Amino acid sequence: METTLQQYLPILEISDDLIVSRMGDYTLAYEIIKPELFSLSNTQFEAGHHAWVKAIGLLPDRSVLHIQDWYTTACYQANFEQSGNSFLSRHSARFFH
Repeated sequence: METTLQQYLPILEISDDLIVSRMGDYTLAYEIIKPELFSLSNTQFEAGHHAWVKAIGLLPDRSVLHIQDWYTTACYQANFEQSGNSFLSRHSARFFH
């Protein structure tokens, strides 16, 4: 008797935007876009942290929370002509370039 890959996969079907497993469990996925690193003030960071704590507390029993961060590499190219004539603008563009 041959076994197939589908017999070993835990996913039974995807129905109504839910992933249903062979054990009867269902998964509902959300996409959450977090702000960029170091882009928040202390007050904003604390407010975001308290929102996460509250959201996790609202999850029903036997819930599993999985957070996956994606990091990408980007190259910053300064535009010295549009950076402005102020001292801070010029030096900020030069520093990050």
